[in-house]
Amino acid sequence: MLVGEALDAGVELCDVFVEPDVAPALVEALRDSQVMVYDVAQGALVGAVDTATPQGMAAIAPLPDLSVDRALALALARVDPFVLVLIEVRDPGNVGTLLRTAEAAGADAVLLADSVEVTSPKTVRSSAGSVFRVPIGVGADAETVLAALSGSGLTSVGTVVRDAPAYDRTDLTGAVALVLGNEAHGLGAQIQDRLDRLITIPMAGRVESLNVAMAGTLLAFELLRQRRAHRP
Repeated sequence: MLVGEALDAGVELCDVFVEPDVAPALVEALRDSQVMVYDVAQGALVGAVDTATPQGMAAIAPLPDLSVDRALALALARVDPFVLVLIEVRDPGNVGTLLRTAEAAGADAVLLADSVEVTSPKTVRSSAGSVFRVPIGVGADAETVLAALSGSGLTSVGTVVRDAPAYDRTDLTGAVALVLGNEAHGLGAQIQDRLDRLITIPMAGRVESLNVAMAGTLLAFELLRQRRAHRP
């Protein structure tokens, strides 16, 4: 349950609303943490949240500091940082899945430029709690994010459909920013020109491209595989 993920991640929860007999152990943990818990009638949350079948618990929490500068600074404090950058990724499910992927693959931060709101309910749900644990930077346009990357010491690696080296034949160790583009048209030519490297995923079939969340997952775990081989 996302409320439990938020509590475990140290998110400051203001108010939690609970229908009868829902996750009693979690409710007890919330009260032990001095969170205000309000009992509501069965079915009361149906009209208060955007899911068709809510889990019987909803919480209110303040927005965290989601600045690009903060997220990037946290990543650069790590050895050989890995930063995932999403430019014009508009589907909340894709962004949430990529946040989950980023945490699983060991990303030190995720930066979003001109993308869907990371606080979108569907994004939060799709992230399976990763939105609470991975440093995230939002609120900047692509130009600002690319300028920040160019002065960071990170090697920016963009993804394109064709006419680039294969992802599994490209060195992804070291300090890397993996840059993914829009679901429909990918990274524009002007953005590609600003990046240090371009890579592609070779495909045997006739499909033109992969879903951005699927492609991002494949590339992030190739990066992790290379790092594990390079630095056991």
